[in-house]
Amino acid sequence: MRISSECLFRLTAAVVAGVTVSAGAASITWTNGTFSDTGVLPAAADVEYGVNAGGEYTGPVTGITLYQHFEYNDYNDGAVMGWETWRARSPGLARSTGDAAFDTVLGTYIMDENGGRAKSLQLKALTIGQQYEVLLLNAWTSSLPFGSELYMQAADGRDGANELQGSLSASQRFSYQNVGDPIGGYVAGTFVADAVTQTFYILTTGFDAGMTAAVFVSRVPAPIPEPASLAVLALGGLAVLRRRA
Repeated sequence: MRISSECLFRLTAAVVAGVTVSAGAASITWTNGTFSDTGVLPAAADVEYGVNAGGEYTGPVTGITLYQHFEYNDYNDGAVMGWETWRARSPGLARSTGDAAFDTVLGTYIMDENGGRAKSLQLKALTIGQQYEVLLLNAWTSSLPFGSELYMQAADGRDGANELQGSLSASQRFSYQNVGDPIGGYVAGTFVADAVTQTFYILTTGFDAGMTAAVFVSRVPAPIPEPASLAVLALGGLAVLRRRA
C-alpha cells in the first residue's frame, strides 16, 4: 500500500503532537448553535443517512428515515457508523419540538458507560471527494442532573489523555428547562471526504461522557454559479476561440 507524502506529513505531525488522527482523515470545520424545532435538520433530499442514537425509532422525521443504534461497541455496527463502547439511556423530554417523532429521537441518547473524556464516532460509506456536513444534536429539557448545565464539543482529533485536539468546535450548551428557551444544542462539521470513513470525537460535560442523541450526515450541494459568473465564463470562452481563429 502506498501512502502519499502529504498523508505521511499529517500522520507524522499528529504523532509529534500526540494527537490521534486516522489515516486519510479530513480536517473538519465546525459551527454550533441552538434549535427549537425540526428547522435545524438538513433537507431530506441531501441526507446520506440519519442515526437515532440510543433509540429504536427509525423514522421518518420530516422525510428522513433513520437507522437505529441502541448499543454498539468497538465499531461493530456495520454499514454507516461506528461507536466507541457506548450504551443507551432514555431521559425523555419535558418540552416538545412540536414534532412527536423528533421528540422521540431526541428523548434517547448514547453515552459512555465507563465515563472518561472525548469519545470517538466513525462515519462510514462516504464518497471520496464529496463534501459532507455531519450534524450532532443533543437536548435535555428535564431537571438538570447534579444541578449542572450540559455542554457538548467536537473535534477531529484527540490526545493520549482523551482530550479534544485538532480542529475544535466551540463548546455548546444543550440543556434548557424554561418555556421560551431553546430545546437543545447542535454542533455541525463540514469536510471533504478523502477516505470512505471519517472519525471525529465528541466531549460532553456536566453529566454522561460523550452524549449523542442524533447524527445526520448530508451531502453539501455544489454551489450554482450566478448569472454574472456564467457570463464571465462565456466571454472568456469566446476570447479563447478568437485567439485560436
